[in-house]
Amino acid sequence: MAYTSGDTILDDHYNDFATSVNAIWGSGSGDSGYGQSTTVDAVSAGATITAAQWTTLLARITSMANHQNSSITSISNPSAGDTIAAYTALATNIATITTNKLNVHGRDSIATTAISTTTTLTGTIEQRGTWAWGSTDQARYFFNAGGRISISWSLSGGTSDSKYNNWVALATACGTYQVIGQSSGKSGGSGSTNINGTNNGWHDLTGSYVTVFRQYEDTGPYTASYIQLDLYKSNESVLARSYWVDGAADQTSYNKSIYNVQDQVDGTKTTTMGHEEPTTTYISDTWGERPITDCKRYRLITNKIIKTLTGPSGPVIISSMENLELYARERFELARQKQTLKEQQQQRLTVTYNGGLFRVDMTLLNYLYMKNANAGLFQQSTKCIIPDSYDTPIEIDCVELVNLCDARWNEVHNDWHNEYTELKTKRKAGDVEV
Repeated sequence: MAYTSGDTILDDHYNDFATSVNAIWGSGSGDSGYGQSTTVDAVSAGATITAAQWTTLLARITSMANHQNSSITSISNPSAGDTIAAYTALATNIATITTNKLNVHGRDSIATTAISTTTTLTGTIEQRGTWAWGSTDQARYFFNAGGRISISWSLSGGTSDSKYNNWVALATACGTYQVIGQSSGKSGGSGSTNINGTNNGWHDLTGSYVTVFRQYEDTGPYTASYIQLDLYKSNESVLARSYWVDGAADQTSYNKSIYNVQDQVDGTKTTTMGHEEPTTTYISDTWGERPITDCKRYRLITNKIIKTLTGPSGPVIISSMENLELYARERFELARQKQTLKEQQQQRLTVTYNGGLFRVDMTLLNYLYMKNANAGLFQQSTKCIIPDSYDTPIEIDCVELVNLCDARWNEVHNDWHNEYTELKTKRKAGDVEV
């Protein structure tokens, strides 16, 4: 029987409306769900649908419409004793908030963290950062409710010359690359992009890096140089790799503070990571504190090294001592990058369980293995209470928690191993001639 004037209003009608509303207002799944706890209760078969229940349903629809800035038909709340009537606009209102579920009427001010290096650029510099929420669902609520993350670039404080000035212009022209729930793309800036991924929203990112943005310099002879952004999603985290690539043909490894050469670009190269939380005027914050932005990493992948430079009297040979110094710097840089990689991966060794945050280390794993072994041998319970990382006592099931911890341990250490292997390949000291 349809929900129309003149027909009997069934509990199934109300419950269907409540289910549709809760799919967006509550935890939902995929790109539906704001994570709100005040969902609409279903009514039992044969029970009377009260005016208060209708009022709750209508209030949730209105809150979501306001959050999305959706236009819906106003429906007055009923009062006990009113004549029963069908709300003709109800189904249309629910369809509207469902269609606009990823829209947002406003966001908080942007919060930013910068990755900066003063390393002289003559090849490729990579800068990395991570946004991380407390759980995958918290990340999902952030983007479903209209949250946004972004990347921008800048260069400052260097020696003004033709090449440096063109790099400054390129960083400005790149504007800001933004990611929301189901879309992405460049905002602001100028010039033409080589890659501008517009379908790389949070729900579209995968477990492997994808190049979402690239823009080349537009002034010769530097048109081979570019800035590039790669993104990668891993459960509750989004990882970013930002590249400054000097592809110009003028090549020298001389120190710019001594020799007047344009190939080297000094100054501070900055990749700025930002995030904007949805406003909480009409919904509650279910995504937790601001994402932890790990922006400590940068690495010099390669700088051009050549053996001669043409001077006024012919070729000038770069001495073996200079290459020995470069070799020492490379070894120091490799050790520093190994430590940075260790710190980044260890920050990911956490799991959330039953409202607690636990650091995954050998102490916790050994305890859980022992408890599970004793449970099997001596018929003990697998449930117990242990403090989490914030010394909050949390009731756990050792079997469930050890499975979570094992999965996270293996995931992080596999990534760690792969990135370290890549690091060794790109930074072998044997590549430097002496």
